[in-house]
Amino acid sequence: MEQDLKISKKSTADLVSDKIKELITNHTWTAGQKIPTEMELSRSFGVNRLTVRIALQRLSALGLLDIRVGDGTYVKQFDLNDQIHELADFYINPETIENVMEYREVIESGCVPAMIRRYTEEELEHFHELCLKFQADLEQYYEEKDPEQARNYFLKTIDTSEEMHASLIGMTHNTLMTYAFSLAKEPMRRHMHHNAARRIKDLDSEQKNIWPGRWLALYEALRKKNEEECRTLLLQIIRI
Repeated sequence: MEQDLKISKKSTADLVSDKIKELITNHTWTAGQKIPTEMELSRSFGVNRLTVRIALQRLSALGLLDIRVGDGTYVKQFDLNDQIHELADFYINPETIENVMEYREVIESGCVPAMIRRYTEEELEHFHELCLKFQADLEQYYEEKDPEQARNYFLKTIDTSEEMHASLIGMTHNTLMTYAFSLAKEPMRRHMHHNAARRIKDLDSEQKNIWPGRWLALYEALRKKNEEECRTLLLQIIRI
């Protein structure tokens, strides 16, 4: 079969979009800055306004620009988490959820050496505060008599769990690790919800939930820079 070697041609709107992205990535235009009007851009690029409008709409859909009707167009502070959240329903399926635990084991436990080497005292203290918040919310869950309020506290524990895991990845100071974590954030949250629902009955002899203690033990292991203990505790937290 003859190989198709045709070179695809970029549309004018693609070229305008590429040029605007270049102006953003090289910081000619910075986050929060209002960019020139459609008319001004059409003159600068030597194209019609419709072409400029198409390019701007594409970049707005990508989360790079904020088009404000009646005001103008502004450069947005790009947030990968927002983009991933918007796309989550397109890539999350039952198979994805089944793969989450293995993904988390590899990514999160693999980050332990970098966490220990690079965390700051402020980051470690913030993690400790999150551990205490998780404990407090869980205690409120058990004390709450109203089922709806109890559910709200339960969901708060999942929010805090997500923050704790993100905090740990942040300690690596590795941008690609952060992106990898963000990519799986939505399926991981569903995995955390599944874990939390099963663990709500994990009580010790004093009828207290065991998991706040695991998180606090992880904090102590990080403080002592005990890599093996950190990995062991983190895997216990991740696994069902």
